[in-house]
Amino acid sequence: MNWQEPVVVFIVGLCAGVCIYRFVSFFRKPKKEDDTVCNCSCNCCNLKKMKKKKQIARFFSQSRHQI
Repeated sequence: MNWQEPVVVFIVGLCAGVCIYRFVSFFRKPKKEDDTVCNCSCNCCNLKKMKKKKQIARFFSQSRHQI
């Protein structure tokens, strides 16, 4: 057995593990303390959150300039 075969098996196994983890985490149910739209793929709720964060950041940047 060559030294490259175990290395290739390890790398392929690692890639398979990462793929399985991402697949399972995409379809898992969110916990109570998690955000309810964390698995949403449509981005409608995520866009609302980003707008709110930008408004808050804009408010704080404007108030900093007024001082």
